[in-house]
Amino acid sequence: HKVNPFVSCHPNELFQALPLFLQAVDLPVALPGNKPKMPVGGVEYFERSHLRLTGILYQTRRHPYNRGMHGFRAYLPILGVLVFWGLSWPLSKMALQYMPPHVLSFFRFATGAVFFLILTRKPSGTLKILVGSLLNGALFVTTANFAVRASQNPALASSLVYTQPLFVALFSVLLGEERLRPHQGAGILLAFSGILIAARSVHFDQGAILAIASGFLWSLGILHYRKHLRDEHLLRFNASLNLFSALVLIPFLFRNERYIPSGAALFWGLCTAFSAQVMGFFLWFLSLKTLGAITSGTFSLLVPAVAYLSTYAIMGRVPTSWQVLGSAFTLSGVFLAQWKRERKGGNPR
Repeated sequence: HKVNPFVSCHPNELFQALPLFLQAVDLPVALPGNKPKMPVGGVEYFERSHLRLTGILYQTRRHPYNRGMHGFRAYLPILGVLVFWGLSWPLSKMALQYMPPHVLSFFRFATGAVFFLILTRKPSGTLKILVGSLLNGALFVTTANFAVRASQNPALASSLVYTQPLFVALFSVLLGEERLRPHQGAGILLAFSGILIAARSVHFDQGAILAIASGFLWSLGILHYRKHLRDEHLLRFNASLNLFSALVLIPFLFRNERYIPSGAALFWGLCTAFSAQVMGFFLWFLSLKTLGAITSGTFSLLVPAVAYLSTYAIMGRVPTSWQVLGSAFTLSGVFLAQWKRERKGGNPR
């Protein structure tokens, strides 16, 4: 207890948790009267301990994580998500000074594939997962990278990319899956007004158009996931997404585009991959466990705000008042459009 303040339990509970800790580090466990248990797969480790090498923290009965992590601790994962995903936008802008967008996408997905394959040990490989990987992975991220490279301020690109829930709400209404409630209609109008203001501030340049297009692609990936992959294991799907996206991008690495590998390229590429694909998604999955999908999704709309702050801290770029106003309108509209969404004839989601 004195060594690690996160462990608040009786010594007897630590002793009871020791077999689970030994399983988390791949050691067979022999209990009195039982046969030794062989190690299980990485997915089971993650479900059991969430942080494999610190599984003992989450297996004690009195630990706040097992009581739903009420209070401020429950919000620590999503706060980490905001920091790392917010940082990923200016880091991408820095990396794109040394490499093309598709190379940076490969850096991200290859790093993410290694990390999540260690956890899951085997990916899922179906045609539906491949389509979902292309929409949510290779196509979306590469388009977003092109948007960041063409944009004056990467944080503005992030604001336009996060119109994804707006497109999802529109498609859900058009397909008859959900009802359009009054506040959703107001949110859609407010969001599109914000898009016009933000994009007008840069004269609808290529970066703004590509950012909106990437948000559109992302929404198609979300709709595909909801229809065909809802029952897939989240970690296995994410491992497959990273692996398939990296494989799809390999042929594009040999295009005749000027790219000279350097230490700076490797540094910024790995920083982007670590921030976006590893820590960002890892903390996102923990946030889904502690707060749930609805609360986590609502908080994720603050990523562009953190992107503005981190862009100023890393690159010294100050957004214009119109960019801030347009981004605020857009994100407020997106929040209204997805708040208390209701399926047709169903209950609020």
